[in-house]
Parts: sequence; C-alpha cells; structure tokens
Amino acid sequence: MAIKVGLLSGLLLLGAERQVLASEEHKVARNDQQADLDLFAMYFSDENLVEVTSRVPQPLPRVAENYSIVTAEQIEAMGVHSVDEVLSQLPGMIVTFNHRNFGDFGTYRTHGLGFIDAPHVLLLIDGVRLNPPSQARAETNGIPLQIIKRIEVIKGPASSVWGSSLGGVINIITKDTGKTVTPRVTMSASGGEANTQDYNADIAARVGHLSYYLYAGRQDSQGLRNDRWFANNRLYGKLETALGDATKIGLALGSSNPEYLEGNSVSSDTTAYRTAAHSWGSLSLETSPMTGVALHLALQSAKMDWWRQDNMLSTGAYLWAFEYADETRGGEATLAISRWPGQSIVLGAELERDEMEMRSSWDVMYPIYQEKRAVFLNDSITWGPLTVTPGLRYDHSSLIGEQTSPSLAAVYRLDETTLLRFNAGSGFAQMPLLHFLPFFNPQIKPEMIKSIQGGVETTIMAAVRFKTTLFHHGIKKTIDYNTSTNTMPIQRDGIEAEIETLELYGFSAGLNGTYIHERNRLSGRNPPLDIDGTNDDITAINLAFSYRYADLLRTRLAGHYLWQDRVEWQGFADHDCSGMLWDWTIGVMPKLFATPNLTLFGSVHNLFNNTVYFNPEKKNPERWVEAGITIKY
Repeated sequence: MAIKVGLLSGLLLLGAERQVLASEEHKVARNDQQADLDLFAMYFSDENLVEVTSRVPQPLPRVAENYSIVTAEQIEAMGVHSVDEVLSQLPGMIVTFNHRNFGDFGTYRTHGLGFIDAPHVLLLIDGVRLNPPSQARAETNGIPLQIIKRIEVIKGPASSVWGSSLGGVINIITKDTGKTVTPRVTMSASGGEANTQDYNADIAARVGHLSYYLYAGRQDSQGLRNDRWFANNRLYGKLETALGDATKIGLALGSSNPEYLEGNSVSSDTTAYRTAAHSWGSLSLETSPMTGVALHLALQSAKMDWWRQDNMLSTGAYLWAFEYADETRGGEATLAISRWPGQSIVLGAELERDEMEMRSSWDVMYPIYQEKRAVFLNDSITWGPLTVTPGLRYDHSSLIGEQTSPSLAAVYRLDETTLLRFNAGSGFAQMPLLHFLPFFNPQIKPEMIKSIQGGVETTIMAAVRFKTTLFHHGIKKTIDYNTSTNTMPIQRDGIEAEIETLELYGFSAGLNGTYIHERNRLSGRNPPLDIDGTNDDITAINLAFSYRYADLLRTRLAGHYLWQDRVEWQGFADHDCSGMLWDWTIGVMPKLFATPNLTLFGSVHNLFNNTVYFNPEKKNPERWVEAGITIKY
C-alpha cells in the first residue's frame, strides 16, 4: 500500500514541478485532439467525448475500451419510457424484462455476465452509485429519460477505474444547466391504452452567476396486461455557480417513487405489490488551478427503500411483507493532469459507507454495514497513431478485504477512418450485503474476472460506420444465488457487431447483434452443472430504419430479438422467446404556431402483436398505441 501511495505522491510532485511548456507543444496537442474529434463527428457531433472510461472526458478515437453511447436525441427518437428499454437496443447489452408492462424494469447484463438476477453492472447518475447495498441491482424505472443528456456504457469489467463492476458500467450524464437568462423549457405529455400516461416538464436558465436545471414528471398506467398498474412521481434539480473563471460548484438532487403491482400468480394464489422509493444527490467542486490541471471533489449520497407485500389473490388476505432500507454515503477526489502533449494522467481516491437494514413482517430487523476506500490511477499516452492506457486500482472493504484491479488498453489509428482496439483487465464483483447476513453466508467471496477484448471500428466511404468486438471473459468464484456459495469457474466468449449508415435523402438504418457462448472450464460442459450438455448461448439482435424529412417529419421502425438457451432447458414448460418485437414511432413538427419546436408524436408498440415470454403468467402486452405532444421553447 505504501508503494501505491508513494507512486501517487510522486506523480503529484512531478505535475507541480513541470510548470512551463512551450506554446508550440500546446498547439500541437490541441491540433491532435481536434483531429480526433473530427474523425467521428459525423455520428456524435458535440457528444464526441466519453467520460466513463477514465473518469475525465476523452476523445472517442483515443478510447480503447468497449463502449457504447446513446444521446438525448437518439433516446427521443426511440419512443420509449424507461432506461432499460434504451439499454436493450445497444450492442452487447442483454436486458431481460419481467413482463414488459409500462413501468417494468429489466435485468441488464453486458455480454451476459452474471446469471439472470446477478448484480454485476454498476449504475451511475451524476457520479452517484445507484446500486442499493442490499441487493446491488439498481432499478432504473424511476429515472426520467427527459433529464438525460447521454448514456455511456462500458461492456466488460471496469474495476481498474470504478471498483466493483465485473459486468461493466452504465454512466448516466444529466442535462446541462441553463446558459442564458431566457429560460429553455421543454414540456411533453403522452397517453395510450389502459390509461397509460407520461408527463414531463423541465426548465433551464441562468440568473447572474447561478444557473439551474429543474424537472418534474409523472407516469401512470392501469396495466397493459393482467392489470399490472404502475405510478411514479419524479423530481430532479441541478444548480451550478461559478467562483471566478476556473472554479465551479454544483449541486444535484433527484428522487422518484415507483409503485406498482408486480403481478398476480394464479398458480400460487398470490398478488404482490412493490414500492422502490429512492433519492440521490451530489455536491461537487471543479477547479483548474493551472493550465492542464483539473481537480474534481464531490460528496455523494443515495437512499432506497424497497418494500413488498404479498396478499392472497383469491381472498385479498394479507400474507407477509418485507423491506430493505439502503443508504450509501461517500466522497471522491479526482485529479486530471494533461500538461504534456500526448499524455493524460488521472488519479483519485474514494471513501464510501454502505448500510442496509432488512425488516420483515415479524418486526425483525437485520442491519449490516460496510466501509470502503480506494485509490486509482490511469495514464493515457499517445505516440503518433497509438494510444496506450494502463490503469490500476486498489480497493479495501471491511467485509471482503483487499482487491487490486489492473488493466491495459490500446487503440491504434490504422488510417484516417479505421481504429484498432484492444483491452485486457482483471476485475471483481462484490456480492450484495444481503448475502453477508448470518443466515446466508458471511464468508462469501467476491467473484473475480479476467477479460480480453479486441476489435475494429471504421467508416466506409464516409457513409457507413462499422464496429465489431471479440471478447473472452473468464470468471472464478461464481456465485450460486440459491445457496449463497462460490462455485465453479465459467467463461463467456462471443462477438458483438454494429453497422449504421449516414443519413441519405432522409433515410438511415442501423443493425447490431451480439452472440455469447457460456462454458464451464473445469468440466468442459456448459453451466450450471448441466448433465445433458445443453448450451447456454445468448443471441440478441436490434434492427432500426429511420426517415427524416427536413424539420417536418421523423419516423422510426425498430425490432428487438433476444434468445437465451437457458430458458429452453431451465424455464417453464409454457414459454416462447422466438418472436421479434417491433415498435413504430412517428413525429410530426407542424409549422402552425410561432414556436418552431412543436412536435406531435405517436407510437405503435409490438406492431405485429408478437408474444414473447418465459413465464405464462408474465406475457408481454399485446399491440398498444399511444400519442402525445412535445413543446420546446
């Protein structure tokens, strides 16, 4: 540990000593970065930086990790209502929904890492970790899409930057505060079958040195199938103020309160109600004490109260209830140094305390807590067309002890339109605090992973972008969630690919696919403990066609397909996962009023009325229609 602290201190001293650089070197560095930004500007415009891979913005052509980005404009075109619906359309993301009713949330896994309910993916919003300590699987149905500026996803382990994140990271970046005295306002409302409603309003402006972004919204539905009603009130706000030219203080607060009928089970004669109230906040300071040096300090907090009650379906009689009360508090410091051409150093530290309390209908409480601390370092170095980024992170937990996570990533610019990417790393996933309770297994160990990924990204005739990645993930100490024990090692090998066209005469198209094969390395068979040798392959395909006519019309037809062999040999006898679900959206921007930012939109969900389900009591909704209006000024 002393060696690691000494290394960080040495880097800080080195940055302090090298105060003066030649102006020509700065010009070269800026020109190199601008060339990187221009390379893929046709697809990302001003969204051509990614933060999640190193915790500071990096030009996309210098990022070697396997990432995906989806912007606010792309989300709006999808015509969806939840973060998980957005994630399900990205390559490499495997999202398994419960029943696909309005307000449903899914289990999301990058490259299928983790079993169906495994909490391996870290979810961030404004830098705040939203994974509740008790179960560690974040529920995203409370996050409003309208507050999102973009979503960044790392697929595969990201422990050298973020700690416990064996399955990757989802980083939600919210919209900016206002830049002008004149407010920027967006209002939207939609309604559909089963009295399904979605209302959103936000405002952003600047008053003196203070800028703000405020949001309020509500979702409602009586249930598109089997009366699965849903209701959710949502609030969010962000304030920023400048202290001089180089320092900014920010405050962000959010809350939501999803309430819903989880489902009725005729076979067990039960009905289940759930709430998942959660809130989060961050207080941050960003300053640049000198050219090429940026310091970020933040205090963060998140709370979640998860409650479930089961009654008898036939009589309504009370059966039982239980609740998880979760809270996470912590702070972080990140120092980014980019004073030398072709090099960007990021180092930082974190402190965090996680608490949970499980309460049952018998008034029995089971509290448990965890204290964590970490230091990390990554260094991006560019030599001509090659950028190499080594990374290292040290984590200490009061429950699982020490973890060290190294990584090495490289990206090579083959020519002006082609990038070759490679990254390798080790990582871990800590189990939820629930598993450390005395009646589970307090001695449970974290799952460990070693991962290698490599691929190519290119543009063809300035009209088509193609990207593909091969991956291998080897996991040890895999958790059996039925027994809370560490079991046999497994590996996942596969490929993801995506292709999208530049808009031509208003038309554009995109296709992405992911294939994953899971294998038990010790027995040579496919897990878990499959005697008959059946496969556990996963195939996901997304296809989209879009058309835009000037600023008057936009439309999109999108299909989603997901096949999991596990369902075939482990699921219910009555199931059907063979269909492809299609959604069609259309937006019309009539020039009827003074404001040019009026949009009338509509969506037909499950256009061809396909049925996809793994449980006969959790079939997806049939075709349903909605319409709405958006006003921006």
